[in-house]
Amino acid sequence: MNVEKLARPMMLAIGVVAIAAFGESTSANPHDLWRFYLSQAGIAFAGTFFLGPALLLGITNALQYGSRELISFIVLFGVVNALGALAGPALLGSYMDGRVAAGAAPLTAQSDTLHLVAALAALTTAYLAVILALRIRRKMAELRLERSANTIDQPAAAGGPHGASSDSGWQPPRLGRGVTAALAAMAIGGALLVLTAWRLP
Repeated sequence: MNVEKLARPMMLAIGVVAIAAFGESTSANPHDLWRFYLSQAGIAFAGTFFLGPALLLGITNALQYGSRELISFIVLFGVVNALGALAGPALLGSYMDGRVAAGAAPLTAQSDTLHLVAALAALTTAYLAVILALRIRRKMAELRLERSANTIDQPAAAGGPHGASSDSGWQPPRLGRGVTAALAAMAIGGALLVLTAWRLP
């Protein structure tokens, strides 16, 4: 796990939640167990995969301010996880019960709740993508300023060590083969889930 690229696995995890929740919400048959198992496995994987990068991101930021901030982060992380584990199902269950009380069928209320989960996960993924794009833009601006300052203050001779390092600047992050294959598999799986759901009676 790359400490400088923690937004990517977090985006991947939340994107899996969005795809799994959307795929499950399109099911019109409550006895369609294979889809339920697949979506729940995806959500379970995403929940586990999200914790590592989130914890590492908080620890690296807390370590910049000393051990006292690290202890505060550990306590806060535990409290937020406990509250999220309790508040998330409670709020979604309340929303589903409200839909049923408003006259919707239980299956329709469940589908609407899963649509809400998919929309929230998609918005969170888009938010992380914007943060990642802003970080890349800021990093490139910093490197441009540093390169221009080095060029003005210490002009490098051709073939010297400074001349060699001026050509090798920071490049935008690229997805590795494993991440690309995982994203492609998820996209294909999500498309198949949607197509299968639409063809079901």
